Amino acid sequence: MSIDSSLWDVARAARSFLEPVWPEWHRARNLHPDIPSRGTCGRSSLFLLRVLERDCRRRAEWATGVPDAARNETASLGFFTGARWAAHSWVEIDHRWIVDITADQFDLPAIIVTAIGDPRYERSARDPASQHFRDARARTVEELWPAWLGSAQRAHLRAIL
Repeated sequence: MSIDSSLWDVARAARSFLEPVWPEWHRARNLHPDIPSRGTCGRSSLFLLRVLERDCRRRAEWATGVPDAARNETASLGFFTGARWAAHSWVEIDHRWIVDITADQFDLPAIIVTAIGDPRYERSARDPASQHFRDARARTVEELWPAWLGSAQRAHLRAIL
């Protein structure tokens, strides 16, 4: 099964748009991560989902995997770093592909496009975040959308797709 090359184009455009936004997100929480994408996967993936659905007319679904330490549920949820499972979010497209635009937080390439079933990714049955946090994540994407509509990244993407 060969990967649809347009997924790489969409992923690169979305990530390029988000990279200058991430420091603002970190400053708002008084965080200073060594890797700018760290801690941004939920919002970044939700933004990518909107780009895929609205600009590319692709069937996509936001996915997350979060080990539940409170229940000692530490295996097989999220992203497997090679040493442990870590909480993470990504987008699944057409029930075939995983697109991850914040993989560099795990010392990997910035973007991963791979088939669903990649053993590094295992989604939770539901989003364990509180409703307040889910609402805030959605508001963040809503607030970014007007800037995306006028962005060079979107214009480039529309020209090549």
